[in-house]
Amino acid sequence: MKKINVLIFFCIAICVLIIFHHYIKHKNDFHLTENDKIFQISDVSNHESFVFLLVGIFIGLFLSKFV
Repeated sequence: MKKINVLIFFCIAICVLIIFHHYIKHKNDFHLTENDKIFQISDVSNHESFVFLLVGIFIGLFLSKFV
């Protein structure tokens, strides 16, 4: 497997794990909607910012495969 494919898979896997962790952490918070339990825009300064970072890296790596 090429190194870039491993990096692409790693970025997506970490994003999914962070979002899953966030849902598990907030699944009993009844004041939050289902969308907020998965991803809170108001809490972006925390671990949600890593999701944005890794999605950006994923997009860059994915597009670089076609250049």
